Amino acid sequence: QQRAKQGKPKANLVLLRGCGARVKVPSFWERHQMKSFMIAPTCLIRGLGMSIEMDIINAPGATGDYHTDLESKANTALATFAQEEPRYDLGFVHVKAVDDAG
Repeated sequence: QQRAKQGKPKANLVLLRGCGARVKVPSFWERHQMKSFMIAPTCLIRGLGMSIEMDIINAPGATGDYHTDLESKANTALATFAQEEPRYDLGFVHVKAVDDAG
């Protein structure tokens, strides 16, 4: 309403983000014969991992921004590799703060 009072359009942009349907693609295992996990608190990256059927692991304090607990992400990844079952061949840890800085 404030924009309209100023003679501006009510909206000047519509941002459609995150909508769509999951596309069926081969899983990471089917493609590489590697059991994999992902630590990624941001929804977009997490969704990519889910699409290729990587196991999603939650790290305490992982926020996806500058305030993320990097030590927790590292410790969670190491603990995930150390567990007996399931045994993982590959772990992917996403650090979003790098994107935000650049």
